[in-house]
Amino acid sequence: MGDAKKARAFLPNLQRHKSQKAFVEVIFSGSRFKLRFPTENCSLVFALSACRAPSASSAARSAEVGGDEARAFARRYLNQRILDVSVTDMDRNGVGLGSIHVPSPEGDFESRLLQRGLARLDRWRADQQVPGTELGNKYKKWAQLEIQAKNNKLGLWSDETNIAEFEQQQQEKADRALATSGFDQNAKEVRRWRAKVADITDGNTCYLHDLDAKTARGLPLLDAIATKMRSLPTQTEKCALLKKNLIVAAQFQGEWCRAKIIEADKAKTIFKLRYLDYGNVESNVPASKLRVIDAEIASLPAAAIEASLAYIAVLPIDDEIGEIAAATLHELIWDKTLIVEQHADFYHGSDKANAKRVVLKLSDDPDSSINEKLVAAGLARVPRTAKRDANKTVDAPQYLEKLKDLEAKARAARQNLWRYGDVDYSENED
Repeated sequence: MGDAKKARAFLPNLQRHKSQKAFVEVIFSGSRFKLRFPTENCSLVFALSACRAPSASSAARSAEVGGDEARAFARRYLNQRILDVSVTDMDRNGVGLGSIHVPSPEGDFESRLLQRGLARLDRWRADQQVPGTELGNKYKKWAQLEIQAKNNKLGLWSDETNIAEFEQQQQEKADRALATSGFDQNAKEVRRWRAKVADITDGNTCYLHDLDAKTARGLPLLDAIATKMRSLPTQTEKCALLKKNLIVAAQFQGEWCRAKIIEADKAKTIFKLRYLDYGNVESNVPASKLRVIDAEIASLPAAAIEASLAYIAVLPIDDEIGEIAAATLHELIWDKTLIVEQHADFYHGSDKANAKRVVLKLSDDPDSSINEKLVAAGLARVPRTAKRDANKTVDAPQYLEKLKDLEAKARAARQNLWRYGDVDYSENED
């Protein structure tokens, strides 16, 4: 089924029964297939949720270690057969997730793959299981089979790189457990300040005005900057002086404001700006509306403070759910006095180093946070890195547990982000 939306329409019917008969039409890899469900009159791509087999070779890429072997094994035992399949979830690409039951002593195809080293366990899903439950016991068994295959260097474990990666993951897991088992002596205290919103970028990022920020003379920072901007000379500068990353004065709605050039055309006549003291971005600004300012004014700290909601992740604004999250954030905080709880900074990958990690609360509702409300509404999720990050701030681990409880409830109710099941992305088939 090529259309993800059409595939999701069949999910409730596929989940209604513990297992359904399905015909295996195509084998993409040892853990990824195309199945046809006669009772639902539909075909869809299906992947084992508990484990992932290495990628097999194709015209576009070479095989990972054990990939061709895993695909051949799956073709030998599954291809063109009718089997019992449990569909428990579906990712955003419309790929069904679940388990395949085979007529063998093991009872499930995951066991046959793992004990031969033809797949590796999904560590994140394994860590989410509750010990003692039926599914928790299954994951415990699968983990033991994986370790046995690794120790015997079967399949993908014949590659030392895979073994090293596995051991590194285990060490990181142990380090995280050790880090959260007791109080971190280096954890920072939360800094609290009052603010109002200057601009909202998306459902996770906004710009704030610190209501308590003062200059050395005791004047509000924003007022002091506005006073200096009103005293600028009237002449404009030559286009040759204007370049990317330069801080300039730009005319916005009749007022002169400080702005940073973030893009410029080749002729340096049209620019894209971010207003330092308000956070908003403006495109297609002509050079005639810009002035170069002196170093004293340019060096003043930005009045708009970039802030990112701590311990949550939101989809980009061009996604439907991301757009709803941004609109909800606007409704919750715009033109409201906020209590900002600034946590220790932490950065991953391409994160912006200037963004402060914050928990936002309304001044008239200090018992619940905006972060919590977005998670409870299914508009944000708790990323995997949150547990490690929370350890850098005093009392943050307890707050994180509250977020996880709200996430579990939103996920169970299939609200917004969770309406089609798991948000994890799976690889595209060739």
